[in-house]
Amino acid sequence: MGKSDFLNFKSEVSLAAECAKSALVARNEVEAADFWRSIFGEDFPLAKVENQEKLEIGDTSHAQNFSEMGWIEALEENINISISCKQRTSKFSKLISYRGGSSVLTTSRSLRFEASIGPRNELNSGSTIWWRITNTGDVARSFGSLRGNFILARGESGGNSIDQFVNWEKTSYKGVHLVEVFLVRNNFVIAKSNVFKVNII
Repeated sequence: MGKSDFLNFKSEVSLAAECAKSALVARNEVEAADFWRSIFGEDFPLAKVENQEKLEIGDTSHAQNFSEMGWIEALEENINISISCKQRTSKFSKLISYRGGSSVLTTSRSLRFEASIGPRNELNSGSTIWWRITNTGDVARSFGSLRGNFILARGESGGNSIDQFVNWEKTSYKGVHLVEVFLVRNNFVIAKSNVFKVNII
């Protein structure tokens, strides 16, 4: 083992120790499981949350619509878009798959969303990927952060992402939040994803 390998090993051990300490003092089982999964990977089981059924989608009337962007919906049947997501507890921890749906997360997580488009060569025809992140619930509303506008992909540290297929978000507010992707060409929405639901407790 070379010096650089040894230093990397020490860094990994130190990070694992910090995650273990955080897991032991976590606010709840979901947060603890997130930290343990950062160490042991996706084979470590997710925590079961008895009250997750209380998470419901709130009002989404604030979400921006196509007409406000000057867009017209003209979906093309041969184009498909899907969204996948990975999450981590810190910038230096491992990215772990998050499937959305009924699964829950705690606050202070980083989320990496990736859009998959088929056929991929659609982007060569002048199409652009747009994202819509719609927060719902009383907490986001109280902070004036319901969002719902169309955006270009954001990088992990803020600003535009270098890859329009990848958008980074934070789990800042308790509630149910919605992620969508749209493919736009010449002001026509030619494809859109299903809604990816993020539950935060």
